[in-house]
Amino acid sequence: IPTMMLFEPLPSLALNFQHMQELILDHCDTIDDLSAISTIPVVSLNCCDKIENINSLHSVQKLTLLGCERISKIDFLQLNQLKEMGTFELVNDVKGKRVAKMKFVFQVSYDNAMNIKYKARLVLCGYSQIFGIDYKETFSPTISRDSLIIVLFVAIKRNFFFELIDIKGAFLEGYNHHDVYGELPKDILPNGTPRKVVKLIKSLYGEKQAAYEWHQHLVEILCKKMNWTQLEYDACIFIKRDSSTNEIIMTLGVHVDDILISSKEEKDLENFKEE
Repeated sequence: IPTMMLFEPLPSLALNFQHMQELILDHCDTIDDLSAISTIPVVSLNCCDKIENINSLHSVQKLTLLGCERISKIDFLQLNQLKEMGTFELVNDVKGKRVAKMKFVFQVSYDNAMNIKYKARLVLCGYSQIFGIDYKETFSPTISRDSLIIVLFVAIKRNFFFELIDIKGAFLEGYNHHDVYGELPKDILPNGTPRKVVKLIKSLYGEKQAAYEWHQHLVEILCKKMNWTQLEYDACIFIKRDSSTNEIIMTLGVHVDDILISSKEEKDLENFKEE
């Protein structure tokens, strides 16, 4: 059988999955041992309440998790990062406030050594936000193709050094300029705990204005704190000049959370990353 779909009740996975190409488990209360299906290339787990030892699916080529509330032994990406960065704070009095839902988005990825990683990203359900109340601006510029060609041409002409930088958790850096409240999902709360509502001090993935807030935060850091100049014809191009000769010594192009930077001196690239 190339594809099998199993619904509750599911007493046992004692089946022969040797030649199966795809398996869909739907609305299963508890799955204790997933090793029996680890040889199947494509696995979908839909609305399964509790999943144990998910890391046993290390050989699955494509894993989809939808509506699974409690998953043990999974890397809940960014939870510690959110706490350390002060992204949100717990609040008690939310009367008269709009509270949006929050959820985990599960993802399977690989590191540089091709080791499988199961991630869970906490996001805000932005579809429940209302324009004018929860946000106003959403537009975030991206570098155009023509501008990118100009930046590359100038850098190559001057024999600059290049480096492409990926800003991890970029959308978590911007500060909200509107009051945004969210209800934490049950995944990170002990059993029997009443609902917890947080106020988002910084933006979160899923917010309508997350990209806008990140870009504004980046511009503020580059222009006000690091003495870069933003070009008028393209808001995603920045240059830095030598204070004595007024010569361009560094260029920078921004595309969402990817930064292409070039510099006359290689050491300036390292100094930029440290700053």
